[in-house]
Amino acid sequence: MERCKVIGCNKEVKRKELCSMHLTRLYRHGDVNANHRITHHRYNTKEYLVWNSMKNRCLNPNSQFYKHYGGRGIVVCDEWLKFENFYADMGDAPRKYTLDRIDNDGNYEPKNCRWATQTEQLRNTRRNVLNMEKAEEIRQLKGQGVKIKEISKRMDINYYTVRNVIYRGIWR
Repeated sequence: MERCKVIGCNKEVKRKELCSMHLTRLYRHGDVNANHRITHHRYNTKEYLVWNSMKNRCLNPNSQFYKHYGGRGIVVCDEWLKFENFYADMGDAPRKYTLDRIDNDGNYEPKNCRWATQTEQLRNTRRNVLNMEKAEEIRQLKGQGVKIKEISKRMDINYYTVRNVIYRGIWR
């Protein structure tokens, strides 16, 4: 039976070489030795809630979103396990902006994260088949008289997505 890796703790390991108490402290506070007092006074801010959700998606196998993040190997960098460090790097979130990873296969770390609008977020997903170049190609093909159904087939893009690029002006 394995024992917790925290010095002075002799409890049975649950996950990540930690007992349940130290694992909970890691998830909640980013530090296995954290006391329960919060010193940053930003507990109920948008940034704190975003930070806590980010950690939960990556570290908590019981999270409904874990399979899309931690389950894919996406981790939170060590320095961001403490809220103060995350906040120092990211600052206040602009109104209506959310945390976005620039490289969707990359980790949560300063060089790979930004505050982004919902539109930017929607364009930056694993399942997104469009980008500005493809949208321009769709418009060029339509300008050459190619039918939407043919464009859709050629480019392997949903008919309605092609139609929206052409008639609704998305991806401009």
